[in-house]
Amino acid sequence: MTATIYRNISERILLGREKIENTLNSPEILPLVSSYGYDETELNTALALSDECDALVLKQQNEYSEQYVATRAFDEEYWVVNKQYVNTVELARIAFKADNKAMINLQLNGRRKSVFLNWYTQAKAFYSNLLDSSEWITTLGRFGYTAESITAEMAKVDNLFELYKSKTREKGEAQTATQQRNEKVEAFEDWVSDFVGVARIALQDEPQLLEKLGVVVPS
Repeated sequence: MTATIYRNISERILLGREKIENTLNSPEILPLVSSYGYDETELNTALALSDECDALVLKQQNEYSEQYVATRAFDEEYWVVNKQYVNTVELARIAFKADNKAMINLQLNGRRKSVFLNWYTQAKAFYSNLLDSSEWITTLGRFGYTAESITAEMAKVDNLFELYKSKTREKGEAQTATQQRNEKVEAFEDWVSDFVGVARIALQDEPQLLEKLGVVVPS
């Protein structure tokens, strides 16, 4: 969501809150709407609802900020780790071009998976199977690889998976925060809409009072 949408939601909450506060602060309006069920208690309950809306707007903004940070961290690390992984696979294809067992077990044929979870499964199998064979590690040694360097690369793949889980978790929390905000704001705006409808009736003989509530009165 854009900052404009956040601002519009906040502005709508503020406009509704102003109607309530103006009513509570008006000795002329309050008695008239109180007779229709919108007494001080009801109005203060609505004010509390507007406070909840404000808190959820802020929470939603924070959750999306956290999602952005987590997504960026994952994307940046994925670029680095995948580049290293692809380079190692290419060198392995050269080293094991005559070793059919290695080509199959290390999944060296074909393209690398593009969907991350499939990519992770493929990369994890590559490094795990490679580390299970001291012979294959020795063969890759001609390109400067050791058991330690291969283990370090696999650790980066595992760390990337943790970043993916964090990104996914933050995305879910942001979506939940959006739903909670929308539901609460909708409830508040429904209340305000009903209140304005009743105020039009309660103040129909006092149009200037309706204008104090920000309600447009046709001339």
